[in-house]
Amino acid sequence: MEKLRGILITHFHSDHISDIGDFNLNSWVAGRPEPMEIIGPEGVDRVVEGFNIAYELDRGYRVAHHGAELLNPELGVLESRTVGEGVIVEEDGLRITSFEVSH
Repeated sequence: MEKLRGILITHFHSDHISDIGDFNLNSWVAGRPEPMEIIGPEGVDRVVEGFNIAYELDRGYRVAHHGAELLNPELGVLESRTVGEGVIVEEDGLRITSFEVSH
């Protein structure tokens, strides 16, 4: 889990976003070394803000119990990146291209 760096979401149906909080929390506790980035279409910032608000107390309790040296509070906060159509990720032979479809 500590190797998980980001999550790409295509749209905001609940079955596509419901596990974001658990992935963020579990990878943070496992020692993820950077903030989790949620990549998605316009509106992803609102979804991320909602998860950050929902998990704010939980993060605070964990940091108070385990200490900021073990659980860096900044790494438990999700970040968002809004993307449009086109290549959104290209590294190590992996290319992810975003395009609009009807769903």
